[in-house]
Amino acid sequence: MKQLSEEEIKEKLKAAFWDINIDLNLLIETLKSPKNSNNSLDMNFIYSRLLLSIKWYTLLKIVPGSKWPEMFSDEVIKRIFPKSLQKKYIYARSLLLQ
Repeated sequence: MKQLSEEEIKEKLKAAFWDINIDLNLLIETLKSPKNSNNSLDMNFIYSRLLLSIKWYTLLKIVPGSKWPEMFSDEVIKRIFPKSLQKKYIYARSLLLQ
């Protein structure tokens, strides 16, 4: 799977968060960091927006595998609508996190 450049990632994130003022550099740093940074970002909101806004394979290139348990947590998935999409992500979680 071809990796995305930082500019490509910024483009995707900018499109996903077009309606809010967010520091893209801080967001990228937080996503790449192995530990959760102490910052002001609501990661449950961030992950739910990413799941709703970015194509599946692109999303898997942006969010490292170490962050998938957090991205597919119940707190994130319950923010997703419609309900049928929630079920798809619950199924994806069961496959990815076995």
